[in-house]
Amino acid sequence: MGYPDSLKQLIKKVESTRPDRVKKKQDSVEFPALSLEDRDKVLKAYHPDVKEEGRREVMIGPNKGYRIAHEYVDILEAKSRISPEKIDLSKPDYETDVLVIGGGGAGTAAALLAQEQGAKVIICTKLRHGDANTMMA
Repeated sequence: MGYPDSLKQLIKKVESTRPDRVKKKQDSVEFPALSLEDRDKVLKAYHPDVKEEGRREVMIGPNKGYRIAHEYVDILEAKSRISPEKIDLSKPDYETDVLVIGGGGAGTAAALLAQEQGAKVIICTKLRHGDANTMMA
């Protein structure tokens, strides 16, 4: 089975414009790669995940001592929003064969594959289904 005609037309267009694009690339100015020291300086000066004022030490839990973003420390050190005495684990709200954490491409593919094999599947995602890094990639 070959390519459909619509795709063949697009391939011809790409092939016909290739020489111009290759020439433009050869004529363009490329920036030299930064040394590791220069990269480190730029990251420490501008990147929010690397700047020291954007991080603080976790004071409790298994991550104690790690320096991470303030927002994550706030979550890790926050009081639980769940009252253990109000939870009755003898009566679960949902039952499933497969629980998929994350509604991105990999999670969705895993859920679909499990369902096709007859499993009862629940997807748990922090945002709407499909609002994931897979979409950004």
